[in-house]
Amino acid sequence: MFTGLIEEIGKIISIIRKGNYITIKIQSRVCVEDLTKGDSIAVDGVCLTAVDYDRNSFSADVTYETLKNTTLSTLKPGDPVNLERAITSHKRLGGHFVQGHVEGVGRIISKKVYGETEELSIQIPEHLKKYIVEKGSIALNGVSLTVAEFHDPILKIVLIPETLKNTNLGHKKPGDFLNIETDILAKYVEKVYSGKKSTEILTLQKLKELGF
Repeated sequence: MFTGLIEEIGKIISIIRKGNYITIKIQSRVCVEDLTKGDSIAVDGVCLTAVDYDRNSFSADVTYETLKNTTLSTLKPGDPVNLERAITSHKRLGGHFVQGHVEGVGRIISKKVYGETEELSIQIPEHLKKYIVEKGSIALNGVSLTVAEFHDPILKIVLIPETLKNTNLGHKKPGDFLNIETDILAKYVEKVYSGKKSTEILTLQKLKELGF
């Protein structure tokens, strides 16, 4: 489990293909401080397992299934990636609960700059639209963000200077793709809400009516 608060921006050092999976080596300073083999690290929002590490980097295997369903398939040496270690019992929980299970990929439609902030418009895959709640949470490339607006199928989010500085979202441009994980709360609500139309868009008012 993660929080969606990125600890550092790592850099892809190498990618080695091994049959139906790849091993990626990532430059890291913060996430390797207390790392051990088998620990989980979210890489652009994808939960991966550290299989090797040293003082300046760690390696993780990425399966064909993960490559097929995330942006990790497009990575190349030198690319920046968002990194976050799994939460521990003594770590404060900011952001929101992020599992590291990417559900789809969205495409950036437009990028607008307003002073020191940026607004991204992102096209959401059909199967994820029902989980989008205006003013609710969403993880994009592992970053916990608030949904500013949602006009089917376009999602708008606003990036503050802190996010632009400390994540790779500031490097993204129209046409780029982002890993998407919707808020786990939305899935629980779907269970309760299953008697109604499953494609109906959730709102904060509907959540309140359901007791959330």
